[in-house]
Amino acid sequence: MVENEEAALRAEIARLNKMVVALMNRAERAMSAQGSDFGLFQSTVILERQVQERTKALEAALQENEKINRAMQRAKEQLEQEKDAQRKLIRKLEESDKQLLQSEKLASIGQLAAGVAHEINNPIGFVNSNLGTLKNYANDLLRLIAAYEAVEPLLPASLPTEQLATVRKQIDLAYLREDIVSLIAESIDGTTRVRQIV
Repeated sequence: MVENEEAALRAEIARLNKMVVALMNRAERAMSAQGSDFGLFQSTVILERQVQERTKALEAALQENEKINRAMQRAKEQLEQEKDAQRKLIRKLEESDKQLLQSEKLASIGQLAAGVAHEINNPIGFVNSNLGTLKNYANDLLRLIAAYEAVEPLLPASLPTEQLATVRKQIDLAYLREDIVSLIAESIDGTTRVRQIV
Protein backbone atom coordinates (compact mmCIF):
# COMPACT_ATOMS: atom_id res chain seq x y z
CA MET A 1 0.00 0.00 0.00
CA VAL A 2 2.76 2.44 0.97
CA GLU A 3 4.88 1.36 -1.99
CA ASN A 4 1.91 2.04 -4.26
CA GLU A 5 1.54 5.54 -2.83
CA GLU A 6 5.27 6.23 -3.28
CA ALA A 7 5.11 5.02 -6.86
CA ALA A 8 2.05 7.21 -7.48
CA LEU A 9 3.85 10.24 -6.02
CA ARG A 10 6.94 9.62 -8.15
CA ALA A 11 4.77 9.23 -11.22
CA GLU A 12 3.04 12.53 -10.35
CA ILE A 13 6.44 14.27 -10.02
CA ALA A 14 7.50 12.92 -13.42
CA ARG A 15 4.19 14.00 -14.96
CA LEU A 16 4.49 17.48 -13.48
CA ASN A 17 8.08 17.77 -14.71
CA LYS A 18 6.90 16.88 -18.20
CA MET A 19 4.12 19.45 -17.88
CA VAL A 20 6.60 22.09 -16.77
CA VAL A 21 8.84 21.32 -19.71
CA ALA A 22 5.87 21.42 -22.09
CA LEU A 23 4.61 24.69 -20.59
CA MET A 24 8.05 26.22 -20.75
CA ASN A 25 8.36 25.15 -24.40
CA ARG A 26 4.94 26.60 -25.17
CA ALA A 27 5.78 29.81 -23.30
CA GLU A 28 9.04 30.10 -25.21
CA ARG A 29 7.23 29.63 -28.50
CA ALA A 30 4.57 32.16 -27.52
CA MET A 31 7.19 34.65 -26.45
CA SER A 32 9.20 34.07 -29.54
CA ALA A 33 6.15 34.81 -31.57
CA GLN A 34 5.61 38.01 -29.61
CA GLY A 35 9.28 38.77 -29.49
CA SER A 36 9.37 39.54 -25.83
CA ASP A 37 12.40 38.12 -24.12
CA PHE A 38 11.41 39.65 -20.80
CA GLY A 39 7.96 38.05 -20.88
CA LEU A 40 9.58 34.71 -21.64
CA PHE A 41 11.99 35.14 -18.78
CA GLN A 42 9.17 36.10 -16.45
CA SER A 43 7.06 33.08 -17.50
CA THR A 44 10.03 30.80 -17.09
CA VAL A 45 10.72 32.11 -13.58
CA ILE A 46 7.07 31.70 -12.57
CA LEU A 47 6.90 28.18 -13.98
CA GLU A 48 10.18 27.25 -12.38
CA ARG A 49 8.95 28.55 -9.02
CA GLN A 50 5.74 26.56 -9.40
CA VAL A 51 7.72 23.43 -10.28
CA GLN A 52 9.97 23.93 -7.25
CA GLU A 53 7.00 24.41 -4.91
CA ARG A 54 5.26 21.37 -6.32
CA THR A 55 8.48 19.34 -6.08
CA LYS A 56 8.96 20.41 -2.43
CA ALA A 57 5.35 19.44 -1.65
CA LEU A 58 5.83 16.05 -3.29
CA GLU A 59 9.12 15.46 -1.46
CA ALA A 60 7.44 16.37 1.84
CA ALA A 61 4.65 13.92 0.99
CA LEU A 62 7.24 11.23 0.24
CA GLN A 63 8.99 11.84 3.57
CA GLU A 64 5.68 11.73 5.42
CA ASN A 65 4.86 8.53 3.61
CA GLU A 66 8.19 7.00 4.67
CA LYS A 67 7.51 8.01 8.31
CA ILE A 68 4.11 6.33 8.09
CA ASN A 69 5.74 3.20 6.61
CA ARG A 70 8.27 3.04 9.46
CA ALA A 71 5.53 3.54 12.05
CA MET A 72 3.46 0.80 10.43
CA GLN A 73 6.46 -1.54 10.43
CA ARG A 74 7.06 -0.88 14.14
CA ALA A 75 3.38 -1.45 14.88
CA LYS A 76 3.46 -4.69 12.91
CA GLU A 77 6.52 -5.92 14.85
CA GLN A 78 4.88 -4.98 18.15
CA LEU A 79 1.72 -6.81 17.12
CA GLU A 80 3.77 -9.94 16.33
CA GLN A 81 5.42 -9.75 19.75
CA GLU A 82 2.02 -9.46 21.41
CA LYS A 83 0.76 -12.46 19.41
CA ASP A 84 3.76 -14.51 20.59
CA ALA A 85 3.10 -13.50 24.19
CA GLN A 86 -0.57 -14.47 23.81
CA ARG A 87 0.36 -17.85 22.31
CA LYS A 88 2.68 -18.53 25.27
CA LEU A 89 -0.03 -17.50 27.71
CA ILE A 90 -2.56 -19.77 25.97
CA ARG A 91 -0.12 -22.69 26.20
CA LYS A 92 0.38 -22.02 29.91
CA LEU A 93 -3.37 -21.85 30.46
CA GLU A 94 -3.86 -25.14 28.61
CA GLU A 95 -1.17 -26.80 30.76
CA SER A 96 -2.76 -25.39 33.93
CA ASP A 97 -6.14 -26.68 32.79
CA LYS A 98 -4.69 -30.16 32.19
CA GLN A 99 -3.06 -30.14 35.64
CA LEU A 100 -6.30 -29.00 37.23
CA LEU A 101 -8.24 -31.79 35.51
CA GLN A 102 -5.60 -34.31 36.62
CA SER A 103 -5.84 -33.02 40.22
CA GLU A 104 -9.63 -33.26 40.11
CA LYS A 105 -9.43 -36.83 38.82
CA LEU A 106 -6.97 -37.78 41.56
CA ALA A 107 -9.17 -36.13 44.18
CA SER A 108 -12.18 -38.06 42.86
CA ILE A 109 -10.23 -41.31 42.97
CA GLY A 110 -9.15 -40.48 46.55
CA GLN A 111 -12.76 -39.83 47.57
CA LEU A 112 -13.85 -43.05 45.88
CA ALA A 113 -11.10 -45.00 47.66
CA ALA A 114 -12.05 -43.44 51.00
CA GLY A 115 -15.71 -44.32 50.39
CA VAL A 116 -14.85 -47.89 49.44
CA ALA A 117 -12.59 -48.22 52.50
CA HIS A 118 -15.38 -46.93 54.73
CA GLU A 119 -17.89 -49.32 53.17
CA ILE A 120 -15.48 -52.23 53.63
CA ASN A 121 -14.45 -51.26 57.18
CA ASN A 122 -18.00 -51.24 58.53
CA PRO A 123 -18.93 -54.85 57.62
CA ILE A 124 -15.41 -56.07 58.42
CA GLY A 125 -15.77 -54.49 61.87
CA PHE A 126 -19.06 -56.34 62.40
CA VAL A 127 -17.58 -59.63 61.18
CA ASN A 128 -14.48 -59.20 63.35
CA SER A 129 -16.59 -58.40 66.41
CA ASN A 130 -18.93 -61.35 65.74
CA LEU A 131 -15.98 -63.70 65.24
CA GLY A 132 -14.56 -62.64 68.62
CA THR A 133 -17.91 -63.39 70.25
CA LEU A 134 -18.18 -66.68 68.32
CA LYS A 135 -14.70 -67.63 69.55
CA ASN A 136 -15.80 -67.12 73.16
CA TYR A 137 -18.99 -69.14 72.56
CA ALA A 138 -17.05 -71.94 70.89
CA ASN A 139 -14.56 -72.05 73.78
CA ASP A 140 -17.46 -72.23 76.25
CA LEU A 141 -19.12 -75.06 74.30
CA LEU A 142 -15.83 -76.98 74.05
CA ARG A 143 -15.37 -76.61 77.82
CA LEU A 144 -18.92 -77.89 78.36
CA ILE A 145 -18.24 -80.90 76.10
CA ALA A 146 -15.01 -81.58 78.02
CA ALA A 147 -16.95 -81.44 81.30
CA TYR A 148 -19.53 -83.94 79.94
CA GLU A 149 -16.73 -86.23 78.78
CA ALA A 150 -15.13 -86.07 82.21
CA VAL A 151 -18.31 -87.23 83.93
CA GLU A 152 -19.39 -89.71 81.23
CA PRO A 153 -17.66 -92.70 82.88
CA LEU A 154 -19.58 -91.93 86.06
CA LEU A 155 -22.98 -92.14 84.34
CA PRO A 156 -25.10 -95.21 85.05
CA ALA A 157 -24.97 -97.97 82.50
CA SER A 158 -28.67 -97.69 81.93
CA LEU A 159 -28.18 -94.41 79.99
CA PRO A 160 -27.70 -94.74 76.21
CA THR A 161 -23.96 -93.99 76.10
CA GLU A 162 -23.66 -95.83 72.80
CA GLN A 163 -25.72 -93.10 71.15
CA LEU A 164 -23.30 -90.47 72.48
CA ALA A 165 -20.35 -92.46 71.12
CA THR A 166 -22.04 -92.75 67.71
CA VAL A 167 -22.71 -89.00 67.52
CA ARG A 168 -19.15 -88.28 68.66
CA LYS A 169 -17.86 -90.47 65.86
CA GLN A 170 -20.18 -88.97 63.25
CA ILE A 171 -19.15 -85.41 63.98
CA ASP A 172 -15.49 -86.38 64.55
CA LEU A 173 -15.37 -84.45 67.80
CA ALA A 174 -11.57 -84.58 68.17
CA TYR A 175 -11.05 -82.99 64.74
CA LEU A 176 -13.89 -80.50 65.29
CA ARG A 177 -12.26 -79.29 68.53
CA GLU A 178 -8.99 -78.50 66.74
CA ASP A 179 -10.50 -77.17 63.53
CA ILE A 180 -13.13 -74.82 65.00
CA VAL A 181 -10.50 -72.96 67.03
CA SER A 182 -8.14 -72.61 64.03
CA LEU A 183 -10.99 -71.59 61.67
CA ILE A 184 -12.08 -68.81 64.00
CA ALA A 185 -8.47 -67.66 64.58
CA GLU A 186 -7.76 -67.58 60.81
CA SER A 187 -10.99 -65.67 60.15
CA ILE A 188 -10.13 -63.07 62.82
CA ASP A 189 -6.62 -62.76 61.37
CA GLY A 190 -8.07 -62.30 57.85
CA THR A 191 -10.47 -59.56 58.91
CA THR A 192 -7.66 -57.82 60.84
CA ARG A 193 -5.51 -57.83 57.69
CA VAL A 194 -8.36 -56.44 55.57
CA ARG A 195 -8.89 -53.62 58.10
CA GLN A 196 -5.15 -52.81 58.01
CA ILE A 197 -5.16 -52.69 54.19
CA VAL A 198 -8.23 -50.49 54.03
